[in-house]
Formats: sequence, structure tokens, C-alpha cells
Amino acid sequence: MDMQQWKERPRDWIFTGNPEDVNAEIRAHMARRDLHHNEVADILGLKRQAFARRLHGETPWHYSELRKLAISWNILPLDLAGSVPEIGVSRMYSSNHP
Repeated sequence: MDMQQWKERPRDWIFTGNPEDVNAEIRAHMARRDLHHNEVADILGLKRQAFARRLHGETPWHYSELRKLAISWNILPLDLAGSVPEIGVSRMYSSNHP
């Protein structure tokens, strides 16, 4: 994952990596925990349809959503990225940050 895979938005970060990797990881974690779409949507505070759009790659994931799932599932948010990025979350600082 390179530095371009996290894009800043006014209140949140959008994960711009491979959504198929994220969605596969989320599905795997859902299966391990025997969770249904509506249960995960509730964790995220989303309607089931909004969650389904993210899970099908129609809407990008926000970092805060991945963080909510990670906290609920006792994992790291980057565990949902499908592979461990080289830079971790350092991209959360501006590119001018020392």
C-alpha cells in the first residue's frame, strides 16, 4: 500500500486501497463470528443498504468505519486492509509532517 491509498476528507479518511481485499476480510470476519449484514450495519451505525453498498464495492469505506469494526472485533483496522501496508497509518499526517 502506498501513501495514495488513504485520502483525506473533511471529517474522515477514505480507504482507497483495493476494496475487494477489505470486503473479503470483512466477510471472513463476519463468517468467523456468524454475523449477518444487519448486525454489522448496526455496529457501524449504517442502514443495511448502506453497509451492503460498501461490502459490494459501490461505496468506499471510511477509515472510521473500519476502526469501528476493528474495535468491535478486537483487531487492528489495518487487519481489514487484506495485507499489512508498509507505512501503516502514518499517512494520517500531512505529507509535510516531519
